[in-house]
Amino acid sequence: MSDAFGDRPEAPAAPGGGPDGAPGSAPGDAGAPGVPDGASVGTRDRTGARTIRVEVTLKGSLATRLPGGRGPLDLPEGTTAEGVLAALGVPAVHCIYVVNGAATAKSTPLRDGDRLLVYPPMAGGAPAVRWAPGS
Repeated sequence: MSDAFGDRPEAPAAPGGGPDGAPGSAPGDAGAPGVPDGASVGTRDRTGARTIRVEVTLKGSLATRLPGGRGPLDLPEGTTAEGVLAALGVPAVHCIYVVNGAATAKSTPLRDGDRLLVYPPMAGGAPAVRWAPGS
């Protein structure tokens, strides 16, 4: 079975609800004990820490950091939009962050299944043209 966008298969659930058999550890298992309604819960890594999967698209000069400029990243739960760049080894630069189609602050925590687009600073264009009335 695929997610709502049809491009990422869901992991089969183990007995007990989650991939590791524990209730409340399956992706999207909101309403489980300790999980607030509407919260998104990722899977667990080998150490037992919760992770999220985010579909990342990098634009402009950042695109070389991922094959084809895009791809899924498994990140620690609580990672912010800006934290994605740090996870990719990108020096801190001012960027525009778009999560699920809406511009957002760099400090916005991401949730499992989010789609993040990152636009770096741009430069260029035509040189400044001075216009004088009557010319």
